[in-house]
Amino acid sequence: MPFSGENAASNEPGPVEEPPGREILIYVVDDESMIGEVVEVILKLKGFKPKFFTDPEAAFQSIASDEPKPDLLLTDFLMSPINGMELIERCKRVQPDLKTILYSGNVGEEIMQYYSAKPDGFLSKPFLPKTLVSVVNSVLRG
Repeated sequence: MPFSGENAASNEPGPVEEPPGREILIYVVDDESMIGEVVEVILKLKGFKPKFFTDPEAAFQSIASDEPKPDLLLTDFLMSPINGMELIERCKRVQPDLKTILYSGNVGEEIMQYYSAKPDGFLSKPFLPKTLVSVVNSVLRG
């Protein structure tokens, strides 16, 4: 399991401060449900409001039509029928200010050079919960 050896409830910082009553909505997209569910639990434990999708097309449709819009899209790279970078490009067309993080155990950051839209952050799998939370907070502050 990619998150072993780390206690998700350790003392890393909580989410970026938002106005009272406003939770930070994060869409998590990964066609491997076990990984996506672990990411979702880590984010919930840190006070975020994650919404998990195993289908990148469903995530895109939700971003295009649902309210409220997510504050952040956190997506795996290797998925079908579209990959994470293609999902980021499509989502940025409908929500240009959407913050995005790409993660992958198959490719490195160099993959971004082949796409017009660039994610705001990148994580190599496996990653620790504290690394995930740190990158999420950094991108949200960015």
